[in-house]
Amino acid sequence: MTQAQLMQYLGNMGQSWVFTSYAARLIISMNYHEIKSADLPLAHEEEIKGCIFCCYYLDRTLGSLFHRPLSLPEPRLSVTELASVFSNDLHATLMPVVLDLARVQGELLKCCKLADRGAKLAHQSNLNDQMVEIFPRLHCVSYHILVLCDIKGMLIHLKPTRTYGSDVFSCEWLAVEFAYHAIMVDIMRSRLKFMFSPMTHRECIAHSRTALKAMLSIQKILANTPGYEDPFPSFLTW
Repeated sequence: MTQAQLMQYLGNMGQSWVFTSYAARLIISMNYHEIKSADLPLAHEEEIKGCIFCCYYLDRTLGSLFHRPLSLPEPRLSVTELASVFSNDLHATLMPVVLDLARVQGELLKCCKLADRGAKLAHQSNLNDQMVEIFPRLHCVSYHILVLCDIKGMLIHLKPTRTYGSDVFSCEWLAVEFAYHAIMVDIMRSRLKFMFSPMTHRECIAHSRTALKAMLSIQKILANTPGYEDPFPSFLTW
């Protein structure tokens, strides 16, 4: 997983997918995808959860990006259990949403294997319903980040050396917002391939524009954030 994350960091998404598939095979060989939280060895619990989290996320997002089959089966550990490895307030609320978005991306790949038009339509309607359920949670995260940014702003006034905390928080949320609308575009485009609808076409354009606005906002924040040196921000994977 370290190699997969390094390739992601460097922008080599093809190699990141290859290393992720290798990591998935190792997780399967050790049967960690079937393990329950109560059965995890205490000494390595956080490490195992972190590996499964990263592998699951990259497997779904990169698989969707390259239209390649999934390498890691659905783990027995729940989204909440996997996201528990993130202890800070921001990621504790953000990561469950990120994992659910990745799960939808994995489900979207299955649509290509369905031969029946009715089955495809039903599958995509189900994915759309899942995204509708995720949307309110996304805005709950937005509110949570605004609260944290206010706290950080108070700390910045007290300690001038902390100059970009609130911008980084905003960037984190905008990245997930970009992911949400980009996935909605994929769902809409997939539906348009076999059933054209003017309404679906308009919704696809609307989500595309919202995703573009989110990306432009992220680029503006990164350009104006002192000390930010990431050459290929992880949000671009989404």
